[in-house]
Amino acid sequence: MDEKKLAAFLRTLEPGALLRQAALDPKVGIRRVMVEGVPDDIGLGTLELYLAEVAAGSLVHPHFHRSGSEPYYILQGAGVMWLGRPEEKDGRFFCDWKKGRSVKLGSNDILVVGAGEVHCLRNASKTNGLLIAFVCPPNHLISDRFLVENLPPQGG
Repeated sequence: MDEKKLAAFLRTLEPGALLRQAALDPKVGIRRVMVEGVPDDIGLGTLELYLAEVAAGSLVHPHFHRSGSEPYYILQGAGVMWLGRPEEKDGRFFCDWKKGRSVKLGSNDILVVGAGEVHCLRNASKTNGLLIAFVCPPNHLISDRFLVENLPPQGG
């Protein structure tokens, strides 16, 4: 995947207009829409490009994927991405956030979340949505998404 070409393509989109029609994904708490017409020279292959909005004062529920990395592009706004490792207890997943880390992100920042890494993006604004783009295999939204039950601490 050519990240420079992808970033240039993302700048041509109007995320607000695309997201007005987007449905809420209740499992993770964001509105998202798949972007059609991604130029072939970006090199996504079998990956899909999504735009999403994290509502003001809200977060993407902590989750992880067992396979494949997931690049996040911050289009507008600021937030904190919490990262950690999942721990399984009695068939339920948790994260010891004290062993993880947090990364402050703002417009035009890129962060790649690795396979098996718990991630939770919190919108830093109490008044404006956080607009993001992410790239992932189709199964990340269906069969390879595992929710973590505990939330990271406030702040970051």
